[in-house]
Amino acid sequence: MTPLSPERKKQVRLNLTVSAVLLALYTLLLLLGRDVTFFSYFETAGTLLLVSVFLHRFDPMYYLGIVGFACAAQCGGVMLRLYDVIPIYDLLLHLASGILLTFMGHYFLQLLLRKHPEHRIPRLIVLWFCWLFAMASAGVWEIYEFTADRLFGLDCQLWTLGYGGLVDTMTDIIMGACGSLAGVFLLWMVLKHRKMD
Repeated sequence: MTPLSPERKKQVRLNLTVSAVLLALYTLLLLLGRDVTFFSYFETAGTLLLVSVFLHRFDPMYYLGIVGFACAAQCGGVMLRLYDVIPIYDLLLHLASGILLTFMGHYFLQLLLRKHPEHRIPRLIVLWFCWLFAMASAGVWEIYEFTADRLFGLDCQLWTLGYGGLVDTMTDIIMGACGSLAGVFLLWMVLKHRKMD
């Protein structure tokens, strides 16, 4: 494993500090919350720990996006039951996931190109790749939700709230698509700003 530069060490410390603060918050919510179950805490804290172990070396822009999204979905949606309280909470998360997945597409593209730094890809193609990555990921996520519900009896498609089925799947994909368009615009702004630096 390559030794980290002082700047990268600082970034990793920031990532792990954010994770530690969120884990403390989740634990506090479990101890204080009457409606927080141990299972929802275990699911939420487990997700955070997995992200911390496997992704802590990510650039903070990407890492904080992933951890923030996981916090909104797991802590907000599961522990605090915002899926039950706010009818459009799931749609808002799918919208946000489109933005996040667009940036993750950019991250993965950078990893793929790291071995070929001499090749410069036009910005338009980078943006197309990121948009298609986000759209494909939204579809794969819906396949996961359907499969998990069928095989393991979970409620990823929110059948208990009266959702589920084709309408839920298509609405989620459409929201992810809208989010990915917003993500492409934001990524374009970031790339344009970097070029000006």
